[in-house]
Amino acid sequence: MMRFEYRDWEEDFLDMIESELSKRTIEFDCIEDVEDKVHELLLHDIDNTCIYYKDCFAIVVGLWVTHWDDMSHWEGGITDITKLAYASLKDHAYEHDIVQKAVDRIAWKNELA
Repeated sequence: MMRFEYRDWEEDFLDMIESELSKRTIEFDCIEDVEDKVHELLLHDIDNTCIYYKDCFAIVVGLWVTHWDDMSHWEGGITDITKLAYASLKDHAYEHDIVQKAVDRIAWKNELA
């Protein structure tokens, strides 16, 4: 089984964000524009990360998910490994302020305040 390391995934995501947004000709007028784009790219990346069952199992094990009773806020509930991995990774990313970390990198490069 492959191992999932959140820190590695987070660093890869932040690098991708920095690279992706620096390639674009988009001019961000404010921090909120950057946040919206980062949210969009985050959800897309989590979708891509949770495609295969083996990756989903690795995510659940890597994040030490042992119960999902407190994930009742997910529409339709957690009914399979893919939803559990997606919900766990998304919740974990937001708990660790990944969006703010990405925004800080982009805002600094674009001198937004």
